[in-house]
Amino acid sequence: LEFKTGPNVVVDFETIESALQPAGQRSLPARGEIIARVLTGGSSRLPVAPAPQAVLIRALTANQRDYLRDIGRSDILLRPSIPADIGHLDWHRHADLRRIARDYTAETLARLKAEGHPLLGP
Repeated sequence: LEFKTGPNVVVDFETIESALQPAGQRSLPARGEIIARVLTGGSSRLPVAPAPQAVLIRALTANQRDYLRDIGRSDILLRPSIPADIGHLDWHRHADLRRIARDYTAETLARLKAEGHPLLGP
């Protein structure tokens, strides 16, 4: 994948690092143990493991490119962070994400302009 010629503005929401850490496979119970827990009402505590939606999102973004490799001098990469309390499937929080991205973008563009970024010159 090549960027187009000329200045590019790339927006990429950062993935929370803790979401990328795999659970230790040895700490996960085997199928038989889970079935026994369900049938006998045994311990309801399961080891901490990613939720199915987190696994799906991670699978979809596993081969995501490292945009920093392809960013040129005149390109701008905007990477607003997703707060830890907002998940990929929290559709009701989109207004919060838009506000966060807008504020981050305004601050970043003002900083880049002050630093004399070629795309934001006078």
